[in-house]
Amino acid sequence: MSEIIRVNKDPKFIEYMSYEEDQRKRLNTMLRKSKEEGEELGEKRGLTLGIAEGRNIGIAEGRTLGITEGYKNANKENAYKM
Repeated sequence: MSEIIRVNKDPKFIEYMSYEEDQRKRLNTMLRKSKEEGEELGEKRGLTLGIAEGRNIGIAEGRTLGITEGYKNANKENAYKM
C-alpha cells in the first residue's frame, strides 16, 4: 500500500490523473488486495479443517476396523480352543 501512496504524491502523477479517478483506482486496488488476502486465508482455513476432518474420519474408520478384526480373531481363538 505504501507504493500506492508514494505514487499518488508524485507531481507528474497528479497532473496525469484527477483526484476522483485516483481515489477510485486506490479503492479498487485495496478491494482487490483484500479479496486476494481473504481468499488465501479462506483456502488455508479450509485446508486445515479438511485435514482435521479427514483425520477424524480415519480414526473412526480405524476403530471400526480394529473392533471388527478383534471380534474375528476372538472368534477364531474360541473355535481353536473348542
